[in-house]
Amino acid sequence: MVCPEVAAIAVSSGASLSASGVGNELELAASGGAVADLGSLQLGRLDVDLSGGAVARVSATEAVEGDASGGAVLTVLGDPTRIDVATSGGALIGRE
Repeated sequence: MVCPEVAAIAVSSGASLSASGVGNELELAASGGAVADLGSLQLGRLDVDLSGGAVARVSATEAVEGDASGGAVLTVLGDPTRIDVATSGGALIGRE
């Protein structure tokens, strides 16, 4: 997968997604127990909107931003310059 500009991905209702490649910026929305394994997708910036028990594994060099709520779990790989993800409702953010 090559994302030269801004791309958007949405997964929900228990769906599972795995992607690899390179890109500049991605908007990821995941909800309802969806799983998004994007750890092999090398991005500059990532904007996340995770809710309802969604699980996401992501990698970015510049920034990971957005919101995580309702038991969502976000794992950030690598060492982005900035991680600014607001959490509520038992959401968790981890580093790998």
